[in-house]
This record gives sequence, C-alpha cells and structure tokens, in this order.
Amino acid sequence: MAEQSEFRTLVEELVLKMRAEAMAAYNQGSDDYSMGKRLAYYDMLSFLIDQAEVLDIAVADLKLGDFEPLQLIEQRTPKAEGNRELRAAA
Repeated sequence: MAEQSEFRTLVEELVLKMRAEAMAAYNQGSDDYSMGKRLAYYDMLSFLIDQAEVLDIAVADLKLGDFEPLQLIEQRTPKAEGNRELRAAA
C-alpha cells in the first residue's frame, strides 16, 4: 500500500500540472477551445481550493495560495491581452 508521502507527492504534482495547463489555456486566448479548457480548469482548481478549506488544508500547501481561479474565466480584451498573462508560481 502506498504511503501518505507518496499520495502527497501525487497530489502536489497533479495540482502543479493543472495550474500550468490552466495558465497555458489562458495565455492561448479566448477562442472556444481555449475557453472550454479554461472553464474546465477553473472548475477543477476551484473545487480543490474549496475542498482544501473544508478539510483545513492550507491552500498554500497545494501551491495555490497566490492563485485565483476566477481569473481563468475573465473576459480578455484585445488591450489587456497584450500586457497580461498568467504566470507560474515562483
């Protein structure tokens, strides 16, 4: 049976992958395909944050402390697209 540290590593890697893919979809633009991906990642990452709060897990421990999923579904305007993109956590 897997140890707790292995599950923790799996969850951390999964969250980092989802965050990176969400940022990539956001930075691709607002076409229907990218918007669909953005909505899916918004749903998953929002759920993770909500569940972490319910379970009293620090969102920062999930590498999502500085991440706001709502920004994934904000409308992008041509003016804003030139100077704004989501970035990975430092």
